[in-house]
Amino acid sequence: MYIADSYNNTIRKMSNGQVSTLAGSPGPTGYGDGQGAAARFNSPDAVAVDTAQNVYVADSSNYVIRKISPGGAVTTLAGVAGTSGDADGQGNAARFQRPVGLVSDPAGNVYVVDQPIGTYDTANTLRKVTPDGTVTTIKTNVAGFAVRGSGIAMDGSGNLLLIGLVGGDTTESRPVAGSPAAVVPVPTPKLLKLSPAGVVTVLGDVPSEASYAGVAVDRSGNVYFSDRKYHRVYTYSAASGQIGVFAGSPGQLLFDTHGILIVTSPGSADGVGLAAQFNGPEGVAVDAGGNVYIADRGNFTIRKASPQAEVTTITGAARRQGNTDGTGSAATLGALMNGSTTDGAGNVYITDSYANTVRKITPGGLVTTIAGQAGQRGSADGMGTAARFSAPAGIVADAAGNLFVADSGNRLIRKIAVNGEVTTLAGTVGTFDLVDGVGSKANFILPAAITRDSTGNLFVTDGPTIRKISPAGAVSTIAGRQQRDGDDSNDRDDVVAQATFGKPNGITIDSTGNLYVVDVYNYTVRKISPAGEVVTIAGKQHEDGLVDGPGLTARFVYPTGITIDANGNLFISDSGNTAIRKITKDGIVSTVLDLPSKQNDGSTDSLQSITYSANTLYLTRPGAVLKLDLGTR
Repeated sequence: MYIADSYNNTIRKMSNGQVSTLAGSPGPTGYGDGQGAAARFNSPDAVAVDTAQNVYVADSSNYVIRKISPGGAVTTLAGVAGTSGDADGQGNAARFQRPVGLVSDPAGNVYVVDQPIGTYDTANTLRKVTPDGTVTTIKTNVAGFAVRGSGIAMDGSGNLLLIGLVGGDTTESRPVAGSPAAVVPVPTPKLLKLSPAGVVTVLGDVPSEASYAGVAVDRSGNVYFSDRKYHRVYTYSAASGQIGVFAGSPGQLLFDTHGILIVTSPGSADGVGLAAQFNGPEGVAVDAGGNVYIADRGNFTIRKASPQAEVTTITGAARRQGNTDGTGSAATLGALMNGSTTDGAGNVYITDSYANTVRKITPGGLVTTIAGQAGQRGSADGMGTAARFSAPAGIVADAAGNLFVADSGNRLIRKIAVNGEVTTLAGTVGTFDLVDGVGSKANFILPAAITRDSTGNLFVTDGPTIRKISPAGAVSTIAGRQQRDGDDSNDRDDVVAQATFGKPNGITIDSTGNLYVVDVYNYTVRKISPAGEVVTIAGKQHEDGLVDGPGLTARFVYPTGITIDANGNLFISDSGNTAIRKITKDGIVSTVLDLPSKQNDGSTDSLQSITYSANTLYLTRPGAVLKLDLGTR
């Protein structure tokens, strides 16, 4: 069995329970052909093996297809590293957008699922690569054919099996600006069989809300496919023609403070059928005995399921998430940490939105819960763990070490004093409104991120607005407003209430009082002057991607957090791209670090908050806090 180890940028081989590295070297992403460990990859997503034991690799973030000979020599079969596109041709004349799935046939042809950059679970293209590297785009006999997800498999007759879209067999009403609701065709995802002649057969409908990854087929024609969003593996029975859940169950369905639905993983337990637990299962393979092998990506394990759906873990150790205090690996962190900040002593503070707690991480790695009680939701003030929170989000520290928290679920702004006492500064529990006022007379919609200026004023992103809280607790709205009838845009640059936002989230402030906000759904970075003038400084509304360059030419995907260094450079957690982006004072956007992960998954690997201290960035992602020494970057 061969495995694309995306995080380690390597290709692994497992034989008789022993795991070895076939090609690549663990560490930073890169590109380079060569022998075995001398080769370099950039987030490889999928592998396929032909009858001659050549291994083909979807080197996803290099935008190329690689080939590893039985002797371990790595070469580039098609595409150009670092250059994405959508062009047929031979070898380096061809271009891929983002190859994410592979399968090979007995003749040595490779079939590739090619995903547009900056998208996820949308319409992907199916490409064919011949042994000489000639790339063509596959056409079918039906209109509207596209691949949904990243998986692809081939049966013994040369038919391709995949989750895809055909035509528009479902209708729904969709509002159209300036006109009555229009009925438009919306294709429902299906399990499809594509013959060598390009004829499409529908095997059955599949749930439209899922996020499909691996696909495999056994010798009897039974098909297995994974759903990384709801943590399940489905099966299609060739005998009955029925599609159902083979193994796994979803965890809780929760919305984070970015408004994105996250389906939490129930865990990593072995078991039979629905009792088994996965965390973002992706790659799927089947052996001659009908056993199914699943790459359980979020748990960093390989799982084996018997034909009777008895699931066991055969290699790797599951990543743990939770709320256990302790030092280093003895501690566990939550799945959603929407706020992070640092103090002058090098401590990092995070909000655990699901556990309803605030936690502290010392420079030595000691994790403690300083406020709130895990699993206990409420709004009570009090000392430390006697206090209660509801989905706390943004957090910021002042020079004295006091912490200020956007208590999102309670619609409150809270203060945690140095001695651990929690008090409420502003807002009224349970309200959902935009009302300015002092203390409890003010109402919030959904306070998310928070920052602070040198005079003690707090600034909070709240629904489609930016709010200010003075040291005396007076709340005012300084930019944005709720949408009104007739509004034709939610990204209007203007002054104060004439400006509009989509979903402002992360917020930071420079030394002259300018605020910087990431507008998540508009894929933009906005600047608010002390006078309330709002301008877009990077990105463009509804145009996503991973593109560097001068401000407005750059592209982001769901930017969620933002921080600033002592020189005025901005750093953004570009969640959909799982990348760290930098905006210099003169407006040039660059990518500081492109982390190995899926794009736009919004769950297992997405970046959450970001904070800066002493030339170091701290980032949160599910179950982990990452530390990045910027050096000269």
